Amino acid sequence: MISRTLSYAPLVLLWATTPLLHAELRLPPVISDHMVLQQDIKVPIWGMADPGETVTVSLAGQTKITKGAADGKWRVNLDPLQTAEGLVLTVQGSKKIEVKDVLVGEVWLGAGQSNMVGRINDYKGRDEGSKKALAAGPFPGLRLFNQETGRWTEATPTTVGNFSALLFHFGAGLLSELKRPVGLMVGAVSGTPSGYWFTEDMYLADESAQAAVKEFAKTYDLNLALEKYDIQLADWKKKAEAARAAGQNPGIEPDRPLPPGGSKAELGHLYKKHILPMVPYGIRGVLWDQGEGGTGITGLDQYHAMGASSKAGVIRGVVISRSSTCKSQWWRHSVGFGRCHHKECQPVCRFASSGAASRVGRTEGDVPEDSDLSEHGHGQQH
Repeated sequence: MISRTLSYAPLVLLWATTPLLHAELRLPPVISDHMVLQQDIKVPIWGMADPGETVTVSLAGQTKITKGAADGKWRVNLDPLQTAEGLVLTVQGSKKIEVKDVLVGEVWLGAGQSNMVGRINDYKGRDEGSKKALAAGPFPGLRLFNQETGRWTEATPTTVGNFSALLFHFGAGLLSELKRPVGLMVGAVSGTPSGYWFTEDMYLADESAQAAVKEFAKTYDLNLALEKYDIQLADWKKKAEAARAAGQNPGIEPDRPLPPGGSKAELGHLYKKHILPMVPYGIRGVLWDQGEGGTGITGLDQYHAMGASSKAGVIRGVVISRSSTCKSQWWRHSVGFGRCHHKECQPVCRFASSGAASRVGRTEGDVPEDSDLSEHGHGQQH
């Protein structure tokens, strides 16, 4: 499943949006040098090629063969791998691609809002744990994927400084206690509603979310809300004019009320922009921060919004939320699950140092067989 409409980091999405005149064999940026693959599950490897082109994927003694579909997409699933370092992934078709320095271990995605966005450099001046973490580098077994650059890097004092502090400390805890490679990926934006992290189709398909909005609508008077809004807006305009005249910040204009189920922005635009480019990369789970930004959907509470996300397969793992803890799956892979509240995660290193990270990392869970690859629009594997 690859976005063909929205652009985020050109390096991440350009490979999937190039017109299919001649689809030269290529891989998405997330499948690149220094990456970490998830152990103990079937590992998806995918990309683009000419329609009908034979593609052979080899790694750690196993070989999978497939062909490019009519739209050029292809995918294979590698058999479950065990902890390893220094592997080379070979993809052979019209040309040969080698992905070097591949590790196998634990892979986690960090997503949500501000507490996941906060970088090591933002904390190191007031957090002793972050200072010590930077001084302890480099971390050859810890790899970071940056969507903006579209590449994996080894965790060093330089690269870690601009990475999510919360996710880094979580990963460092896993690395220290599990003694296996750890890969970390981030898709997070400060102050964002949870409704922007799942698509409209996901929202409409969730019966409990729909029921919650219908129940809210029974006692919601949109006309009365609009009347109150007009009063608030007039008051804000008066104060804003005075503030500007005094050279002060006028503050935020009140939001116009919407009918039940309404949203002032496209549902799922953050999911498409920050998560979809990494799907269906094999992961153990998700470290999710959500709560402050609400849902962005009139009448939908945080509990049901996060439930819609989890049931749709957007999130599952350790959920850092003031509202709920959610379980589901990331493209049919079973992953670890745990709970962490904000107050237990300050300073940012406390969660990892508590040993909770390693307990989550050891959760094996059930690993079901993958569904038919045609479900995701990719070529068939042989």
